[in-house]
Amino acid sequence: MLVLLGIVGAFGWMKLNVMEVEAAVADAKARYNSINPKISRSMLEDMAAKLIRGYDRIDGVDRRYEPLAALAELTRLTPKDVKLLGVNMESPSAAPQGDGQKAATPPGVLVVDAVVLNSPAGYEAGLSSFLVGLEDSPIFGLPVVHSATLREMVPEGQVYHVVLHLGMKG
Repeated sequence: MLVLLGIVGAFGWMKLNVMEVEAAVADAKARYNSINPKISRSMLEDMAAKLIRGYDRIDGVDRRYEPLAALAELTRLTPKDVKLLGVNMESPSAAPQGDGQKAATPPGVLVVDAVVLNSPAGYEAGLSSFLVGLEDSPIFGLPVVHSATLREMVPEGQVYHVVLHLGMKG
């Protein structure tokens, strides 16, 4: 008889546990049903399309301000013994088309016309320090010296004239 009473007690306790779990499941279902709006596949696709349009807009802003960022970085990296004479940015849309035209600077390249104002013994050192600074830049690629010549300028006197090509990092 005692065994039968123990079995009935265990059954009652298990039934109580099952009822508590069913109440918790019913509560979770009620909370889930109260969440609005329900996300469907079409809503998810619409949200993804909106996000992609936002990224495209940001990408356009990035390309629009690239020349300003390049000029600011170039100004920041130019030492006091280097004077910038001219800066030109060749963009992909400005690249020449056709067979008969002369090949120009590759697209996305900054053409820098500068002079080094040191004494003749310090021209190479001044240019080298400038080039090392440009190499360490997060937005410029490896600088290439297109031309380097000695030249007379008024009132500076003899200077080291260089033309550099700087690729833009993408």
